[in-house]
Amino acid sequence: MRNNASVESLVIPALRPHAPFDRMEPGALAFLAARVGLAYYPRSHVLVSPESGPADRLYIIKQGSVRGTGGSADVVLGAGECLPLGALIGRRATVYTYRAEVDTFCWELPAADFHGLRTLSPRFEAFCTDHLSILLESAHRALRTGTERALIDNASMLAPLREALKRPAVACAPETPLREVLAAMQRERVGSMVVADAAAVPVGIFTTHDVLARVAVPQAPADTPIGALMTPAPVTLAEDATLADAAIAMARRGIRHVVVTRDGKLAGVISERDLFALQRVGLARTAERIRSSKNLDSLVAAAADIRELARHLLAHGLAAEPLTRLISALNDSLTQRVIELAAARHALPDAWCWLALGSEGRMEQTFVTDQDNALIFTTADDVGPVRAALLAFASEVNQALDACGFPLCEGDVMARNPRWCLTLEEWRGVFDGWIRNTSGQALLDVTHLDSPDDLCDQP
Repeated sequence: MRNNASVESLVIPALRPHAPFDRMEPGALAFLAARVGLAYYPRSHVLVSPESGPADRLYIIKQGSVRGTGGSADVVLGAGECLPLGALIGRRATVYTYRAEVDTFCWELPAADFHGLRTLSPRFEAFCTDHLSILLESAHRALRTGTERALIDNASMLAPLREALKRPAVACAPETPLREVLAAMQRERVGSMVVADAAAVPVGIFTTHDVLARVAVPQAPADTPIGALMTPAPVTLAEDATLADAAIAMARRGIRHVVVTRDGKLAGVISERDLFALQRVGLARTAERIRSSKNLDSLVAAAADIRELARHLLAHGLAAEPLTRLISALNDSLTQRVIELAAARHALPDAWCWLALGSEGRMEQTFVTDQDNALIFTTADDVGPVRAALLAFASEVNQALDACGFPLCEGDVMARNPRWCLTLEEWRGVFDGWIRNTSGQALLDVTHLDSPDDLCDQP
């Protein structure tokens, strides 16, 4: 936290050339300058990501640059630009990963002060609102451009390599001992190790194929520098090259890996397996993958397929209403399979029903949605033990859905909550109370149960 006049005199002149600070009220600028702190992030350091939890600060780039990636988005932010505005306004986690492109300095404003600044400055509030609209339009335009040449069910070999990079490359220096390289490849579960110099320029590559030819057969010592065993001058392509370019290079050179560069520096690796695993996700394939899933890991992968399919359909111009209904139908199918797998591990009563509430119950789900669900049951036995069994079952289902990308409801409107796991008679009493009660909470509770959809039930 900084609140002295000397710091304010440095911050305000540095912000003034950039929007929205160039038009911000003097009092609001002083409020901002008095509350920001300065932080340093080295190159490649992640400032904030979806795993960071709800955004707790506004970053204003003072010096350097930050790359934001996620889904089809890939944007570089420079001096004077802010992040993550959408997450702060929504009081949620960001959906993008922001990583320092170079050594970067940022002013940081705590979330509470960010919201205070929005109240204090109408111009800053307008900037935040307009910025979100601009980002949404830009993302939609980029999505259309990036996929307009691809069919939904077929790989677009004209897509740039940067869209196929799923993770940063695993790299090491030329002097790294062989034993460390092999251990890293096994730990990271990769088939190649890129050898790069101090400037992150790729100078060689070592693959699992080389282990036999250059290590096992000649019995190379474990402390041999990898620079003596690597293939020098690896085949490289810039990130703007296409998947087709990579496939042609592999065919012509008889290789299984192509190193991808950004401005001449290492950005990632495309393997032969990556190329042939890039078939676009289709509706039939996604539905079948859900139905055939035997464990949580396969359902997590199926949930990712649903999100990818939805992005492609949006890019191809599918209207909002059929898109949300399609997403909801696939999410229903996924949830039902989660319930079926969990139910097989629990002793449950003969008559119970899982209810999908809120947007899922209304068939209006979008790309990001949390859970809203409940349980209804009847039993001739003692209600206490039966409810306890159902709550344990529901907790497993709620956690599994969270792993699949449906966050736990912050209001705890979930079947694992005893308040939302009731007998038929108890539910009748609850509804009667809501109808007769005009409180705001009663009205909110009723909206959660608007158009519930029974996903899985036992008669």
